[in-house]
Amino acid sequence: MVLTPVGRLIRRSAGPADRTELFAAQFSLTHGCRLLTYPLAEWPATAAGLQSAVLVLGAVACAFGVLAMRVWPADDTGLGDGDRARGAGEDL
Repeated sequence: MVLTPVGRLIRRSAGPADRTELFAAQFSLTHGCRLLTYPLAEWPATAAGLQSAVLVLGAVACAFGVLAMRVWPADDTGLGDGDRARGAGEDL
C-alpha cells in the first residue's frame, strides 16, 4: 500500500492563508471517495465473490492513477507558496 503524507504535501504546496481551506477540501474528498468505494467494493463481493471485487477496485485505482498523471501539471517543481515563504531547504 502507498501512504501519502497529505499534511506535508498541503503544507508544502500552499501558503498559510490557504491551508485551512485545502485541509477541509482534502477531508471532504477523502470521505467522498470512501462513500463511493465502500459500496463499490461490497456489491461485486456479494454478487460475484471477493476476486471480482478486487478486480473492480484495482481497475478503479488504475483508472484514477492514470487520470492523476494526466491532470497533474508537467511543470510542477514541487515548490509552492509554503516552500517559498519558509525556504526550500528547511525541513517540514
